[in-house]
Amino acid sequence: MLPPNFSGLGPVDPPVDGPATRMDQPDRNPSTSSSENLSARPILTILATLLAIWGCGWLIRSLARSDEVARLASMVLFAPVPATAIWLGWRTRWRIADWLVAAFSLLIGFLVWNGIMLQGLGNPSQLREVISLNALHWVLFVLAGATTARWIQWVSRIGVWSMAGSDEEPETKALSVIRLMGITAAVAALAVSYRVILNASIEEAKPWVEMGFPNGPTPWYSWFPLRSKIWVSGAVGGLLIGVHWFAIVGILRSGSYRMAGLVLWIVVAAGLRWCANQIYWGETPILIDLGFQPLGGTPAYRPTQIALQMQIAFQMLIEGAVQTLITCASIYWMRCCGYRIGRRGRAPLP
Repeated sequence: MLPPNFSGLGPVDPPVDGPATRMDQPDRNPSTSSSENLSARPILTILATLLAIWGCGWLIRSLARSDEVARLASMVLFAPVPATAIWLGWRTRWRIADWLVAAFSLLIGFLVWNGIMLQGLGNPSQLREVISLNALHWVLFVLAGATTARWIQWVSRIGVWSMAGSDEEPETKALSVIRLMGITAAVAALAVSYRVILNASIEEAKPWVEMGFPNGPTPWYSWFPLRSKIWVSGAVGGLLIGVHWFAIVGILRSGSYRMAGLVLWIVVAAGLRWCANQIYWGETPILIDLGFQPLGGTPAYRPTQIALQMQIAFQMLIEGAVQTLITCASIYWMRCCGYRIGRRGRAPLP
């Protein structure tokens, strides 16, 4: 194989002056323009993808005649946020351009999300309150998602690599004693914060807590008051999104078992979404008592509750399928932009 600087000159041949030097000049211009095209291509891909997501979300929201369909529109419009959180958590080399593109995508996406999903909300004070809570939801999701993704990277050595120059990028960091102590301190801080929030919420709701909760006794999995759902769901969703992406990447590498793994994971994702929706006071649990009587009694089935249970389960399955589809599309979208997800040295996803 010839060396990259081979020019056909012998080791003692003098360099050529005059016209030959000018003939070399056009050879540098095509490479420069090619590099500019390569750097501009991901930007154009990102812009086209964002426009497609916003258009699809707007169309679903316009055609929605129920809250269930509107939630699907919300998931589609929210799709760039998990991808950005994972990018910040798994990328091994951060450039200023990456931060600018991520910030631009989140800011514009947030404005578009509120402009589409909050149509018809005309009360200015209520609108400001909702937008501020939504901003807190997005910020907590990105912070929790990027942090959890970084923890997963320390354990698994997974990363987001450039297909063109992954050998020139820094290696992923391994889990060390100091990092393990940092994770432990972060979990302890979260536990203390939750205790403070819970005590303040119980103290505020003490009058009606003493009379009993509206929907009966509080289940063991109800951890937060319902009014905190908007921002708590952002933190909980961010904690789960890294696990979700890591599982999807593993399933996509499972060869012939890929389709069966995705179907099984849709069920798991539906269960995780249901669990995340049941950690608030006042939520109606899906595991409703069907009224089975002891031996010799007559089962007192409740058709209305069973129908509600099946409706919620079906909705969770649909949302789990949409979330899995969005994740798979995001992974292959990164591949189209020239990146792959996995460990260093492994082939890109098929």
